[in-house]
Amino acid sequence: GVDGVVGTLLGKMLGDLWTLEEIKALKDSVESSGLELLGIESVAVADAIKAGTEDRDRCIKNYKQTIRNL
Repeated sequence: GVDGVVGTLLGKMLGDLWTLEEIKALKDSVESSGLELLGIESVAVADAIKAGTEDRDRCIKNYKQTIRNL
């Protein structure tokens, strides 16, 4: 049988902040189904960071905080 899953936050755009509340809601949703959240995927590096556009600093700030929240 299946004991756990890897999940993601759907609808997030590159550079968006993943809040603690959103991550906890994902975890709670998985656990309420009797499963374990084994990992989270798709926290991608925004193109603004890669290209060094004017939105770069905001995206870096959000990426760093998302990693802390995870």
